[in-house]
Amino acid sequence: MAETVRIPVGDLSRYMQALGSSFGPAILRGLTGAAVRSVATLSNETNRKRIRDTGRYLNGWGHSPAMHLGPVAASIRVYNDAPYSGVIELGRRAGRKMPWVRNTPLESQPIYLWCIRQLGMTADEAAKAARPIAWSIKKKGIKGKYVVRDVLRQLGDEGAQEVAKALDRGMRDASRRVGSGAPRLPSRSR
Repeated sequence: MAETVRIPVGDLSRYMQALGSSFGPAILRGLTGAAVRSVATLSNETNRKRIRDTGRYLNGWGHSPAMHLGPVAASIRVYNDAPYSGVIELGRRAGRKMPWVRNTPLESQPIYLWCIRQLGMTADEAAKAARPIAWSIKKKGIKGKYVVRDVLRQLGDEGAQEVAKALDRGMRDASRRVGSGAPRLPSRSR
């Protein structure tokens, strides 16, 4: 599952002209700040929606390093590496094959382990309960929590703020280095 957030930052060509070779690092700094802020926002949303069990989903939020994709384009990836993050986000529709109850050792079956952790069952009770719970999930499905969907607009707004802040910081740093001949944003031609 992948969602794309495009961050509009206005007239980048003006910043490119004013910052020159400092433009790329400023954009990457902004994207990294946006990713860190996105991870915090998604973690807060996970807490707000009370999605808890072992903490793997909550602690699974992370981001990859920012990278250039071309002269102006750059990218960063925010993700959740919990193996069941797609089911938490989108749910599981009714009628799909029964989850996780196979001819495997009970100790490796998530529903069995969940029964022990969350319901306080003994190993024997959990072994008896895991199959009916899996059948219920197959029959009824699971409703999605929509952690990402519900904050997608906020992530875009926060990302744009972080990139704009980094570009403005790049302008301030450039002006300190150059002094009175500081770079200025060229006026817009109309």
